[in-house]
Amino acid sequence: MTSCDYFNGHEIARHLLSVHRRDNEQCRLVCTGAHKNRMRDLERQGAEVVQVRPEDAKEFEAVFRDCDWVILVTIPEHDRVESSRRIMEAIKKANVKRVILISHAGAESNERLKNLHEYAEIEKEFRNQGYNWQCILRNEFPQNWFHAWSQPVEDKGQFPLSTGRDKKFAPVRLEDVCCALKDIVRGEESSNNKHNKQIYTLTGPEAVNGPKIVEELNRVVQGRVNYADVDRQQMEKVLRSLREREQQQSGRDDDDNRDYFEDQPTDTQIHTILDYFDHVKTGKADRTTEDLRKLTGRDGQRVEAFFKEHASEFRPGHRQE
Repeated sequence: MTSCDYFNGHEIARHLLSVHRRDNEQCRLVCTGAHKNRMRDLERQGAEVVQVRPEDAKEFEAVFRDCDWVILVTIPEHDRVESSRRIMEAIKKANVKRVILISHAGAESNERLKNLHEYAEIEKEFRNQGYNWQCILRNEFPQNWFHAWSQPVEDKGQFPLSTGRDKKFAPVRLEDVCCALKDIVRGEESSNNKHNKQIYTLTGPEAVNGPKIVEELNRVVQGRVNYADVDRQQMEKVLRSLREREQQQSGRDDDDNRDYFEDQPTDTQIHTILDYFDHVKTGKADRTTEDLRKLTGRDGQRVEAFFKEHASEFRPGHRQE
């Protein structure tokens, strides 16, 4: 699995280790990334952690030689299209049996939005590799990223979004994406190849707008959080302030904290979120799919359940002076 030193890849790997590895204790999970310090907790949980730089195609080829599966999570840096291309070519040379690409909802329809269009380019390159078996998962905006909003909630009692007040989207939990991954693997091991060359769009079970998200949050924490309808520039400032806060706390020794990743969100992660929120503004994200239910037999987690699970992070006024 790639990009395990960045948020999405790390969270997927962590959940695969903590839950689904129990289904097959003989299964090896190899986690690659350029920053080994960010993967120390994965190693303690039983992953085989390998430090590989994105430009080192030969090392990727050696690491993935004859693997049954590779889960390809893009590296969220400025050259992610080119780095993904190098890794995909290395996977091809490594004689990997099956490859799953983790992509982003909106990749199919947003040529004008640079960061979503990059996912479209990566998908095209992925299909052109001609793997014997391949599958693409387009994930909606991860609920897990809402951890980032705990700062403005606690500091100012605000939940800012640049999606537009009335526009809806259906955030998906990364743990539910992991359930889909597990069931794809289990299904393909029966040799029916029903998922080969398929593209699935994984959404949460409900499309919600900003005010609805805040309504669910207030119901859980019994607080008075206000929805803030902000523009792209203001939203960027919020996301950058998160990174600045984490940089200020970089000396702390708590690498078990899964929500802490040095120098994140990266510029590429920030601009991908901003482009996605612009995509939401067009109204094209106002839909849910049945793909998660088809793969796992159940719906994913609702936004309200996310806030219930993490209610202690969203108490307005905790940091107000």
